[in-house]
Amino acid sequence: EEAVQKHGASGGSVIILDPKTGKVIAMCSVPDFNPNNYGETKDPFVFNNPAIFLDYEPGSIMKPLTMAAGIESGVVTPEMTYDDKGYLRLGVHTIRNSDGKANGTQTMVQVLQKSLNTGAVFVARKMEKEVFRQFMENFGLGKLTGIELATEVSGDMRSLEKRGEIYTATASYGQGITATPLQMVAAY
Repeated sequence: EEAVQKHGASGGSVIILDPKTGKVIAMCSVPDFNPNNYGETKDPFVFNNPAIFLDYEPGSIMKPLTMAAGIESGVVTPEMTYDDKGYLRLGVHTIRNSDGKANGTQTMVQVLQKSLNTGAVFVARKMEKEVFRQFMENFGLGKLTGIELATEVSGDMRSLEKRGEIYTATASYGQGITATPLQMVAAY
């Protein structure tokens, strides 16, 4: 609740998994309701579990998955560099770093440290589109986790099936695709 209030968010979730088994140790969300007085709840939406019911564009928390796929597939190493101009043009589209800065020569480690959109795109472009999509599926994105709770949604990775390079590029930094909070925690 404190973090939601501090950042002016409409809600938030916390999920703790056992990293060896994937077992859910704890999961909670706000806003919530008092089950002893559920009839007094004004907004029935709070009866859903947003950790599994709401999918969202993950944004920058997608970059470590992109980097892991790049390293695992052998197309980048942590020390590999690229020239960050602060933007990248793909056809008629321009992708920019969220801070608007050009950082010059950057390693893959710095891509994650500085959360560089152009660096995530650099990694994704090194992979074949299908390889990137397969890694995201292997991370569990776009499919149900199998948690034994009703109302789980699968997220939406359909943009990765489209032809244009822009779809993989934006997905590399978490835009144009959706996942649930549980899927992202499980992927990590």
